[in-house]
Amino acid sequence: MGLLKEFLQLLSSREKYFRDLFINFIEIQTYVCAILFSIDLNRCTRHTGLRCKWQWESGALGIATVWTLLLFVFMNSLKIGKYGLLFVSVFLNFLKFCLIYVFIWIGYIIAFHMVFIHTNPQFTYIFYSIPKTLAMLTGEYDFDDLFFPHGKVLQGSEPAMILYSIFVFTMNIVIMNIMVKSFRSLGRTLFSFLGWSCCSGC
Repeated sequence: MGLLKEFLQLLSSREKYFRDLFINFIEIQTYVCAILFSIDLNRCTRHTGLRCKWQWESGALGIATVWTLLLFVFMNSLKIGKYGLLFVSVFLNFLKFCLIYVFIWIGYIIAFHMVFIHTNPQFTYIFYSIPKTLAMLTGEYDFDDLFFPHGKVLQGSEPAMILYSIFVFTMNIVIMNIMVKSFRSLGRTLFSFLGWSCCSGC
């Protein structure tokens, strides 16, 4: 029924539908995930109610997106809608920020994968290196685990230490400061637009 509603919206109000493309995409994704999670693929799922591994993953994605949609429902409220607008504005600004510096991140992801591929299981595959490098951006450096496993220095790790030090300086000090200044400027603009008071130190 949900997918039918989306199809009818597309036919009746095409311009408005594509104007709200992001929200409609999340709605369609939620419906698809719910269908994939609920269908019975074999006799086992039909009689026991158990689901395959990929169905649980689809269900988890659907749960996350449906609660995200709740935020957009709150945005239509006059009293608390400004909080939703603040979230969306910061999120979109962060995506623009990521598009600018994504090439630096990709470079470090590949570099760490090449350096630690034989010494650290977290960088064994390039797919594993992506979330690990993103976690390092938040301050999870794991310096001891990377260079001093079992309390002993990793042999031949000097070039990796130099790369690691450059990463900490460029990504976690320089770029994070740029991000904070950018979001601070965005915050001032949003506060003035929403009519909120803002401290002079912000």
